[in-house]
Formats: sequence, structure tokens, C-alpha cells
Amino acid sequence: MIPLRQIAGFARDAWRHPKVKRAGLAAGILVLADLLILAGFWLPAALSHHRLESAIEARRSAKLAAARALETAQSYDRLSHRSEALEAKWKTPVTQSGLVESLTRSAARHGLKVLSQDFDVKSLPGGGRAYEQNLSLSGDYTSLRRFLSGLEDLPTLTVVEQARLEREGAAGGKVRAVLVLLTYQKTAGGA
Repeated sequence: MIPLRQIAGFARDAWRHPKVKRAGLAAGILVLADLLILAGFWLPAALSHHRLESAIEARRSAKLAAARALETAQSYDRLSHRSEALEAKWKTPVTQSGLVESLTRSAARHGLKVLSQDFDVKSLPGGGRAYEQNLSLSGDYTSLRRFLSGLEDLPTLTVVEQARLEREGAAGGKVRAVLVLLTYQKTAGGA
């Protein structure tokens, strides 16, 4: 191993040579030029690039936040209208004869035949009444699907609690549906 003093002595002796001095001076000038280029060009370009990236990310985040806020506002608006419609249906007065007539008319409009109907009225624990109707229909599947979709268009709050479908005949496209429908009504003392 070469001692440190020998290396320092060799460097001092070598520095005295004119070619080593010129090479050292040239290397120093190049290092200084590199530092000036680094400080004068590369550093500002890197800072500008970083600021531009930050601005792009901030704009993208702002656009995403605005899109989420718009989507939330639209969802709230839809749910608010839906809630108002359900509240109006909940408050609509219901009679057994009116309910039977509206469901029979809806079934006939969709090409379904009413086979049987059974009715029961229940009091709800939180206030209000539920009209339970066991309805047996016969017709094709698409007519039944349209009838079930049309329940939402009724002025009352009527939902399907249970449905059972059976094929009528061996090869026919007819089905027999046994539905349990509940129609809810707010009573005067209900919530």
C-alpha cells in the first residue's frame, strides 16, 4: 500500500510540470463551465418542468373533483325527485276497489288475463297500511315483464314482494305468474 505522503508528494511534483498545469487548468475551466451550464440552463429548465408537471396534476385533480361533484349533484337531484315521487305515492289514498281496478286495467292493457285475486290489509309497525294482493296472471313473458315495469307508473306505492312463474302448456310461450303485491299507504296518524 502506498502511503498518503508519497501520493501527495508525487502530486506536488507532477503539478510543477507545465503540461500537467495546462491540463489541470483546462479541467478546472471545464468543471466551472459545467457548473455554469448546470446553474444557468439545466436547473431553471428542471424547475420549470417541475412547475409545469405540478400545474398539470393540479388541473387534472380539479377536473376530476369537478366531475365527481357534478355526478354527486346529479345523483342527489335524481334521488331527491325519486324521494318526492315515492312520498307522493305513499300519501296517495288507496281503496281496495280502486287498487283492484287499476291492477286489472293494467293487466288487460298489457295483454294479461287475471286468473284470481286475493286481498288482505295489514297495519304497519311504523304507521300506515299495506294492502297485500295475491294476483294470478296468465300471458306471455314479455307482457308480464311490461306489466311489472308498469307498476312503477301507478299512482300508488305498489311493489312486488314475491313472484313465481310457471310455464303453461308443454311447448307454449305462455306463463302463469303468481304475484304477491304490496301497496303501501300512509295513514292519518302514520309517520
